[in-house]
Amino acid sequence: MVSRDLSNVEAFLLATESIRQHTSTLSEFDALLKSRANVELRLRARIELRQLYLEMSKGLNLPDVPVNFSKRKKIAIRGLARSLACVPTEIRIYPICGVSGVSFENWTPIDLEVCTKSIVFEIFRHEVAHVLATHKFRIDCGHEELFVAAYDEVSQWMRSNGFESYMLNEYELWGVPLNSFAAHVAVARGAGWTKPIIMSSETGSGTSSSGCLVLTLAVFIISSLVFSLLL
Repeated sequence: MVSRDLSNVEAFLLATESIRQHTSTLSEFDALLKSRANVELRLRARIELRQLYLEMSKGLNLPDVPVNFSKRKKIAIRGLARSLACVPTEIRIYPICGVSGVSFENWTPIDLEVCTKSIVFEIFRHEVAHVLATHKFRIDCGHEELFVAAYDEVSQWMRSNGFESYMLNEYELWGVPLNSFAAHVAVARGAGWTKPIIMSSETGSGTSSSGCLVLTLAVFIISSLVFSLLL
């Protein structure tokens, strides 16, 4: 049985955050990230998540797929559940995120963000839900009704097996597209990450200069409120 404190995941994240705080250039950060000590920490973290997935697979009838814990730095993508012809093939988690609006070659460690353990857990929960939905329904479910059903099934397993402390309302259905069914559900459930979007829509103080984005957010909020009334 995998440790409920996910200590290996936490050890890697804390070590990587320390590297970020104590380096001044991206090349220096990358060199230490590739050091033997850090690679070993990342390997142990990956094994821990893989063991958790295997434990979950017994109760949820999940297919056997690898779980990769990548050192690659992404901007918008924190996780991926890959599939081929609607057959799940891999889960990828990206715990290091770069800044948008700045070209990669100009990044410095201060531009990077290392995920917390709670966020990594939510990314993992999200991607396992994609695997379950694709495996069960044999279609690309996106972030619509079938995905939410799979997400809730994964969440129920986690609650029943000692992981409820990681399931923070702040991150409920975090990372879904704003115009998706899952986002409407997140708003209806009062997920913490949706509150700044609602406040921005209500006050008209959004930071984007795009009229299309403002309109999208307004439609998103109205649709979400209507959806919540139907629950």
